[in-house]
Amino acid sequence: QEQFCNYIHRSCLQPRAEGSEYCIRHVLEDKAGPYRQCNYVSGKSGKRCSNAAPKAANRDGYCSEHAARAAMWRQRANRRKRPVDNSGPLLEHLLHYSPELEKSLGRALPQANVISSSNQPSRVLDYDYSSESDQEPIQVDQAWRGDGDSDAESIDSEQEDPLKHAGVYTAEEVALITREKLIRLQSLYIDQFKRLQHLLKEKRRKYLTAKKMEQDILGSVIPSTDEDLDSSDKEKLRTLRATKRYRKRHGAEALLQSRSNERRIAASESHLVTKPTPPPRCNIIIDGERCSHNVVPMSRFCLQHILHDPHQVLFQHCSHSTGGIEICDKPVAMGMDRTTCVLHSPLPPQRFKLPEKE
Repeated sequence: QEQFCNYIHRSCLQPRAEGSEYCIRHVLEDKAGPYRQCNYVSGKSGKRCSNAAPKAANRDGYCSEHAARAAMWRQRANRRKRPVDNSGPLLEHLLHYSPELEKSLGRALPQANVISSSNQPSRVLDYDYSSESDQEPIQVDQAWRGDGDSDAESIDSEQEDPLKHAGVYTAEEVALITREKLIRLQSLYIDQFKRLQHLLKEKRRKYLTAKKMEQDILGSVIPSTDEDLDSSDKEKLRTLRATKRYRKRHGAEALLQSRSNERRIAASESHLVTKPTPPPRCNIIIDGERCSHNVVPMSRFCLQHILHDPHQVLFQHCSHSTGGIEICDKPVAMGMDRTTCVLHSPLPPQRFKLPEKE
Protein backbone atom coordinates (compact mmCIF):
# COMPACT_ATOMS: atom_id res chain seq x y z
CA GLN A 1 0.00 0.00 0.00
CA GLU A 2 2.92 2.38 0.66
CA GLN A 3 4.11 2.08 -2.95
CA PHE A 4 0.88 3.45 -4.40
CA CYS A 5 -0.40 7.00 -4.68
CA ASN A 6 -1.69 8.64 -1.49
CA TYR A 7 -4.59 10.46 -3.19
CA ILE A 8 -7.30 11.10 -0.54
CA HIS A 9 -10.40 11.57 -2.72
CA ARG A 10 -10.32 8.06 -4.17
CA SER A 11 -8.02 5.05 -4.27
CA CYS A 12 -5.31 5.45 -6.91
CA LEU A 13 -3.16 2.43 -7.84
CA GLN A 14 -0.55 4.41 -9.78
CA PRO A 15 3.05 4.27 -8.52
CA ARG A 16 4.40 7.22 -6.60
CA ALA A 17 6.52 9.86 -8.30
CA GLU A 18 10.11 10.32 -7.22
CA GLY A 19 10.36 12.40 -4.06
CA SER A 20 6.60 12.55 -3.45
CA GLU A 21 3.76 10.53 -1.93
CA TYR A 22 1.53 10.99 -5.00
CA CYS A 23 1.63 9.70 -8.54
CA ILE A 24 2.57 11.93 -11.45
CA ARG A 25 -1.11 12.76 -12.08
CA HIS A 26 -1.92 13.80 -8.49
CA VAL A 27 1.51 15.11 -7.48
CA LEU A 28 0.24 18.71 -7.55
CA GLU A 29 -1.78 17.92 -4.40
CA ASP A 30 1.52 18.11 -2.52
CA LYS A 31 2.15 21.87 -2.34
CA ALA A 32 5.59 21.39 -0.75
CA GLY A 33 6.74 18.76 -3.24
CA PRO A 34 9.36 19.20 -5.97
CA TYR A 35 6.70 19.60 -8.68
CA ARG A 36 4.64 22.48 -10.01
CA GLN A 37 2.07 22.97 -12.73
CA CYS A 38 3.26 23.04 -16.32
CA ASN A 39 3.74 26.58 -17.69
CA TYR A 40 2.48 25.78 -21.18
CA VAL A 41 -0.58 27.81 -22.24
CA SER A 42 -2.59 26.71 -25.26
CA GLY A 43 -2.64 29.26 -28.04
CA LYS A 44 -6.16 28.28 -29.15
CA SER A 45 -8.14 27.93 -25.90
CA GLY A 46 -5.88 30.03 -23.66
CA LYS A 47 -5.93 27.36 -20.93
CA ARG A 48 -2.91 26.21 -19.01
CA CYS A 49 -1.66 22.63 -19.04
CA SER A 50 -2.72 20.71 -15.91
CA ASN A 51 0.18 18.22 -15.92
CA ALA A 52 3.00 18.31 -13.36
CA ALA A 53 6.51 19.51 -14.19
CA PRO A 54 9.66 19.22 -12.01
CA LYS A 55 10.73 22.54 -10.52
CA ALA A 56 14.45 22.05 -11.23
CA ALA A 57 14.23 19.98 -14.42
CA ASN A 58 14.24 22.72 -17.06
CA ARG A 59 14.17 26.48 -17.13
CA ASP A 60 10.93 26.67 -19.07
CA GLY A 61 8.88 24.86 -16.43
CA TYR A 62 7.22 22.49 -18.92
CA CYS A 63 6.09 18.93 -18.31
CA SER A 64 7.79 16.03 -20.07
CA GLU A 65 5.42 16.15 -23.04
CA HIS A 66 5.71 19.87 -23.69
CA ALA A 67 9.44 19.88 -22.90
CA ALA A 68 9.96 17.31 -25.68
CA ARG A 69 7.90 19.43 -28.06
CA ALA A 70 9.89 22.54 -27.15
CA ALA A 71 13.16 20.73 -27.79
CA MET A 72 11.88 19.53 -31.14
CA TRP A 73 10.89 23.08 -32.11
CA ARG A 74 14.34 24.35 -31.09
CA GLN A 75 16.02 21.71 -33.22
CA ARG A 76 13.89 22.65 -36.20
CA ALA A 77 14.62 26.34 -35.67
CA ASN A 78 18.38 25.77 -35.41
CA ARG A 79 18.54 23.88 -38.64
CA ARG A 80 19.96 25.96 -41.46
CA LYS A 81 18.83 25.42 -44.96
CA ARG A 82 21.73 24.69 -47.23
CA PRO A 83 21.70 27.17 -50.12
CA VAL A 84 21.31 25.77 -53.56
CA ASP A 85 24.60 25.80 -55.44
CA ASN A 86 23.96 28.02 -58.44
CA SER A 87 27.62 28.69 -59.17
CA GLY A 88 27.63 26.54 -62.31
CA PRO A 89 25.22 28.65 -64.41
CA LEU A 90 26.81 31.87 -63.15
CA LEU A 91 30.30 30.79 -64.18
CA GLU A 92 29.06 29.88 -67.61
CA HIS A 93 27.73 33.41 -68.08
CA LEU A 94 31.06 34.88 -66.87
CA LEU A 95 33.16 32.90 -69.37
CA HIS A 96 32.63 35.73 -71.84
CA TYR A 97 35.22 37.82 -70.00
CA SER A 98 37.88 35.08 -69.98
CA PRO A 99 40.77 35.99 -72.43
CA GLU A 100 41.91 32.38 -72.55
CA LEU A 101 38.58 31.37 -74.09
CA GLU A 102 38.98 33.95 -76.89
CA LYS A 103 42.54 32.77 -77.63
CA SER A 104 41.43 29.15 -77.79
CA LEU A 105 38.53 30.01 -80.09
CA GLY A 106 40.59 32.47 -82.20
CA ARG A 107 37.65 34.87 -82.40
CA ALA A 108 35.54 37.10 -80.23
CA LEU A 109 32.25 35.94 -78.79
CA PRO A 110 29.06 37.28 -80.45
CA GLN A 111 27.61 40.59 -79.26
CA ALA A 112 24.45 38.96 -77.98
CA ASN A 113 26.42 37.23 -75.24
CA VAL A 114 27.95 40.55 -74.26
CA ILE A 115 24.54 42.15 -73.87
CA SER A 116 23.19 39.24 -71.91
CA SER A 117 26.28 39.09 -69.75
CA SER A 118 25.81 42.72 -68.71
CA ASN A 119 22.84 41.61 -66.58
CA GLN A 120 24.89 39.12 -64.58
CA PRO A 121 25.97 41.42 -61.68
CA SER A 122 22.33 41.73 -60.60
CA ARG A 123 22.07 37.93 -60.64
CA VAL A 124 25.16 37.64 -58.49
CA LEU A 125 23.73 40.13 -56.01
CA ASP A 126 20.41 38.29 -55.95
CA TYR A 127 22.20 35.03 -55.24
CA ASP A 128 24.23 36.60 -52.47
CA TYR A 129 21.12 38.11 -50.88
CA SER A 130 19.14 34.88 -51.08
CA SER A 131 21.98 32.87 -49.57
CA GLU A 132 22.18 35.24 -46.61
CA SER A 133 18.41 35.26 -46.04
CA ASP A 134 18.28 31.46 -46.01
CA GLN A 135 20.72 31.34 -43.10
CA GLU A 136 18.58 33.43 -40.74
CA PRO A 137 17.34 31.12 -37.95
CA ILE A 138 13.71 31.07 -36.78
CA GLN A 139 13.21 32.31 -33.24
CA VAL A 140 11.69 29.89 -30.73
CA ASP A 141 9.27 32.46 -29.33
CA GLN A 142 7.71 32.80 -32.78
CA ALA A 143 6.49 29.20 -32.71
CA TRP A 144 6.13 28.56 -28.97
CA ARG A 145 4.26 30.34 -26.24
CA GLY A 146 5.00 29.79 -22.60
CA ASP A 147 4.51 31.45 -19.23
CA GLY A 148 7.49 31.53 -16.90
CA ASP A 149 5.90 33.80 -14.31
CA SER A 150 3.20 31.35 -13.22
CA ASP A 151 3.73 28.85 -10.42
CA ALA A 152 2.00 25.87 -8.85
CA GLU A 153 -0.33 28.08 -6.78
CA SER A 154 -1.75 29.79 -9.86
CA ILE A 155 -5.52 30.02 -10.08
CA ASP A 156 -5.54 29.99 -13.88
CA SER A 157 -6.69 26.39 -14.05
CA GLU A 158 -9.11 26.30 -11.12
CA GLN A 159 -12.15 26.67 -13.40
CA GLU A 160 -10.87 24.09 -15.90
CA ASP A 161 -13.05 21.09 -16.62
CA PRO A 162 -11.64 18.16 -14.60
CA LEU A 163 -12.90 15.70 -17.25
CA LYS A 164 -11.13 17.46 -20.10
CA HIS A 165 -8.06 15.22 -20.06
CA ALA A 166 -9.86 12.05 -18.95
CA GLY A 167 -9.29 9.04 -21.15
CA VAL A 168 -12.08 6.84 -19.75
CA TYR A 169 -15.53 8.02 -18.59
CA THR A 170 -18.01 6.27 -16.36
CA ALA A 171 -21.63 5.79 -17.39
CA GLU A 172 -22.74 8.58 -15.03
CA GLU A 173 -20.16 11.00 -16.46
CA VAL A 174 -21.18 10.18 -20.03
CA ALA A 175 -24.85 10.72 -19.19
CA LEU A 176 -24.06 14.03 -17.45
CA ILE A 177 -21.97 15.32 -20.36
CA THR A 178 -24.62 14.28 -22.89
CA ARG A 179 -27.37 15.91 -20.82
CA GLU A 180 -25.47 19.20 -20.62
CA LYS A 181 -24.89 19.19 -24.37
CA LEU A 182 -28.57 18.49 -25.07
CA ILE A 183 -29.68 21.27 -22.72
CA ARG A 184 -27.29 23.68 -24.40
CA LEU A 185 -28.50 22.60 -27.84
CA GLN A 186 -32.13 22.99 -26.78
CA SER A 187 -31.51 26.52 -25.52
CA LEU A 188 -29.77 27.42 -28.78
CA TYR A 189 -32.69 26.06 -30.80
CA ILE A 190 -35.18 28.01 -28.67
CA ASP A 191 -33.22 31.23 -29.17
CA GLN A 192 -33.04 30.55 -32.90
CA PHE A 193 -36.81 29.97 -33.13
CA LYS A 194 -37.48 33.19 -31.23
CA ARG A 195 -35.24 35.04 -33.66
CA LEU A 196 -37.00 33.48 -36.65
CA GLN A 197 -40.41 34.40 -35.23
CA HIS A 198 -39.27 37.98 -34.81
CA LEU A 199 -37.98 38.09 -38.39
CA LEU A 200 -41.22 36.57 -39.68
CA LYS A 201 -43.35 39.15 -37.87
CA GLU A 202 -41.14 41.99 -39.06
CA LYS A 203 -41.27 40.85 -42.69
CA ARG A 204 -45.04 40.37 -42.50
CA ARG A 205 -45.44 43.88 -41.10
CA LYS A 206 -43.34 45.34 -43.92
CA TYR A 207 -45.28 43.32 -46.48
CA LEU A 208 -48.66 44.51 -45.19
CA THR A 209 -47.44 48.11 -45.10
CA ALA A 210 -46.16 47.90 -48.67
CA LYS A 211 -49.36 46.21 -49.81
CA LYS A 212 -51.51 48.91 -48.24
CA MET A 213 -49.42 51.65 -49.84
CA GLU A 214 -49.67 49.90 -53.18
CA GLN A 215 -53.43 49.66 -52.88
CA ASP A 216 -53.69 53.33 -51.92
CA ILE A 217 -51.50 54.41 -54.83
CA LEU A 218 -52.67 52.04 -57.55
CA GLY A 219 -56.28 51.76 -56.47
CA SER A 220 -57.26 54.89 -58.40
CA VAL A 221 -54.87 54.19 -61.28
CA ILE A 222 -56.32 50.83 -62.32
CA PRO A 223 -59.88 51.39 -63.65
CA SER A 224 -62.71 49.08 -62.77
CA THR A 225 -63.65 48.57 -66.43
CA ASP A 226 -61.51 47.83 -69.47
CA GLU A 227 -63.33 50.22 -71.79
CA ASP A 228 -60.96 53.16 -71.21
CA LEU A 229 -57.78 51.14 -71.87
CA ASP A 230 -56.01 50.51 -75.11
CA SER A 231 -54.89 47.09 -76.29
CA SER A 232 -51.41 47.16 -74.65
CA ASP A 233 -52.79 48.27 -71.27
CA LYS A 234 -55.49 45.62 -71.45
CA GLU A 235 -52.85 42.95 -72.03
CA LYS A 236 -50.78 44.18 -69.07
CA LEU A 237 -53.86 44.28 -66.84
CA ARG A 238 -54.82 40.75 -67.89
CA THR A 239 -51.30 39.52 -67.09
CA LEU A 240 -51.39 41.23 -63.68
CA ARG A 241 -54.71 39.63 -62.75
CA ALA A 242 -53.56 36.22 -63.91
CA THR A 243 -50.40 36.53 -61.81
CA LYS A 244 -52.40 37.43 -58.70
CA ARG A 245 -54.75 34.44 -58.97
CA TYR A 246 -52.09 31.99 -60.17
CA ARG A 247 -51.62 30.41 -56.73
CA LYS A 248 -55.28 30.54 -55.70
CA ARG A 249 -57.36 27.38 -55.56
CA HIS A 250 -60.81 27.18 -57.13
CA GLY A 251 -63.86 24.97 -56.82
CA ALA A 252 -63.65 21.77 -54.81
CA GLU A 253 -59.94 22.24 -54.22
CA ALA A 254 -60.60 25.58 -52.48
CA LEU A 255 -63.24 23.97 -50.22
CA LEU A 256 -60.89 21.15 -49.24
CA GLN A 257 -58.12 23.64 -48.51
CA SER A 258 -60.38 25.75 -46.24
CA ARG A 259 -61.51 22.65 -44.31
CA SER A 260 -57.91 21.54 -43.90
CA ASN A 261 -56.97 24.97 -42.55
CA GLU A 262 -59.86 24.87 -40.07
CA ARG A 263 -58.84 21.44 -38.76
CA ARG A 264 -55.21 22.54 -38.42
CA ILE A 265 -56.18 25.70 -36.52
CA ALA A 266 -58.49 23.73 -34.21
CA ALA A 267 -55.77 21.16 -33.52
CA SER A 268 -53.17 23.84 -32.78
CA GLU A 269 -55.54 25.73 -30.47
CA SER A 270 -56.41 22.54 -28.60
CA HIS A 271 -52.73 21.95 -27.88
CA LEU A 272 -51.89 25.53 -26.97
CA VAL A 273 -55.00 26.52 -24.98
CA THR A 274 -56.24 24.14 -22.29
CA LYS A 275 -59.97 24.33 -21.71
CA PRO A 276 -60.88 25.01 -18.06
CA THR A 277 -62.57 22.10 -16.36
CA PRO A 278 -66.05 22.87 -14.97
CA PRO A 279 -66.29 22.91 -11.16
CA PRO A 280 -67.97 19.88 -9.57
CA ARG A 281 -71.63 20.06 -8.60
CA CYS A 282 -73.33 19.25 -5.33
CA ASN A 283 -74.09 15.57 -4.61
CA ILE A 284 -77.56 16.17 -3.14
CA ILE A 285 -80.44 14.74 -5.22
CA ILE A 286 -83.83 16.39 -4.65
CA ASP A 287 -86.98 14.97 -6.30
CA GLY A 288 -84.86 12.87 -8.63
CA GLU A 289 -82.75 15.81 -9.81
CA ARG A 290 -79.24 16.64 -8.79
CA CYS A 291 -78.47 20.02 -7.27
CA SER A 292 -76.93 22.35 -9.85
CA HIS A 293 -74.95 24.53 -7.43
CA ASN A 294 -71.17 24.38 -7.17
CA VAL A 295 -69.61 22.66 -4.19
CA VAL A 296 -67.81 24.38 -1.34
CA PRO A 297 -64.03 23.90 -1.52
CA MET A 298 -62.81 20.73 0.21
CA SER A 299 -66.36 19.36 0.32
CA ARG A 300 -68.88 17.51 -1.86
CA PHE A 301 -71.86 19.75 -1.02
CA CYS A 302 -72.87 23.27 -1.92
CA LEU A 303 -73.37 26.08 0.59
CA GLN A 304 -77.09 25.41 0.79
CA HIS A 305 -76.63 21.70 1.61
CA ILE A 306 -73.32 21.91 3.48
CA LEU A 307 -74.99 20.66 6.68
CA HIS A 308 -75.33 17.21 5.07
CA ASP A 309 -71.56 16.83 5.27
CA PRO A 310 -70.80 14.98 8.53
CA HIS A 311 -67.10 16.03 8.48
CA GLN A 312 -67.58 19.80 8.25
CA VAL A 313 -67.08 21.96 11.36
CA LEU A 314 -67.62 25.46 9.94
CA PHE A 315 -71.42 25.69 9.75
CA GLN A 316 -74.35 25.00 12.07
CA HIS A 317 -78.17 25.06 11.90
CA CYS A 318 -80.11 28.24 12.36
CA SER A 319 -81.12 28.54 16.02
CA HIS A 320 -84.57 29.97 15.29
CA SER A 321 -87.20 27.76 16.90
CA THR A 322 -90.89 27.80 17.64
CA GLY A 323 -92.10 26.02 20.74
CA GLY A 324 -88.67 24.47 21.26
CA ILE A 325 -88.65 22.93 17.79
CA GLU A 326 -86.13 24.10 15.21
CA ILE A 327 -87.97 24.87 12.00
CA CYS A 328 -85.14 26.48 9.91
CA ASP A 329 -82.52 24.38 8.13
CA LYS A 330 -80.41 27.27 6.76
CA PRO A 331 -76.66 27.02 7.51
CA VAL A 332 -75.00 29.68 9.65
CA ALA A 333 -71.25 30.16 9.91
CA MET A 334 -69.84 29.33 13.33
CA GLY A 335 -67.84 31.84 15.34
CA MET A 336 -70.13 34.77 14.58
CA ASP A 337 -72.10 36.92 17.00
CA ARG A 338 -75.47 35.84 15.64
CA THR A 339 -76.63 32.23 15.48
CA THR A 340 -79.59 32.72 13.17
CA CYS A 341 -79.79 33.06 9.42
CA VAL A 342 -80.50 36.30 7.62
CA LEU A 343 -84.23 35.61 7.45
CA HIS A 344 -84.59 35.10 11.21
CA SER A 345 -82.16 37.69 12.48
CA PRO A 346 -83.73 40.24 14.86
CA LEU A 347 -84.11 43.77 13.60
CA PRO A 348 -81.68 46.37 14.95
CA PRO A 349 -83.02 48.71 17.66
CA GLN A 350 -84.85 51.84 16.55
CA ARG A 351 -82.51 54.83 16.52
CA PHE A 352 -85.00 57.61 15.86
CA LYS A 353 -88.35 58.59 17.25
CA LEU A 354 -91.48 58.69 15.22
CA PRO A 355 -93.22 62.04 15.21
CA GLU A 356 -96.07 62.19 17.68
CA LYS A 357 -99.52 62.70 16.30
CA GLU A 358 -101.30 65.74 17.53
